[in-house]
Amino acid sequence: MSRLDPLELANAALRLPHDFAYYGDLHERDGWGRAFGVHRDSDTLERSNWQVITRELRERFPAEFITEQYSHWLVGWVETGRIRVLHNPELGNEQNLTEAFHAVVEWWQRLDRYPIADERAHSELETQELRAHIEAQVPGSGARHVRPRTCPRISCNE
Repeated sequence: MSRLDPLELANAALRLPHDFAYYGDLHERDGWGRAFGVHRDSDTLERSNWQVITRELRERFPAEFITEQYSHWLVGWVETGRIRVLHNPELGNEQNLTEAFHAVVEWWQRLDRYPIADERAHSELETQELRAHIEAQVPGSGARHVRPRTCPRISCNE
């Protein structure tokens, strides 16, 4: 089986993490699982991918994708995407996987081939964070006027 087999991914999404207490309403036993997440220490790429992917999944599947936030004394906050994985939790075949979960699998496959969900969104977030960092270090520096560099679509190798 391939590394990104939809049934294997579904089983992983439906598997409860070790020593994890969940008090929400969307339980794995009811066909809901976890897909994607960010945490307090996520880097720019993880946060950018999170923003792009969750925006798309919320728009396409408002009843089958939500995000939940948790806090933990050690790692701070964690935000996780909850996705309806199965139409019927009693069945485990690929025809039982929801369209929403198939969209998640497509995202995982895309990110496996290339790790950036959206180049422009990633660049914009990097620029925003650079501006904020410069302004914090050098107040009044005018960093808010820094603009992202635009490159030809093919390459930015200058």
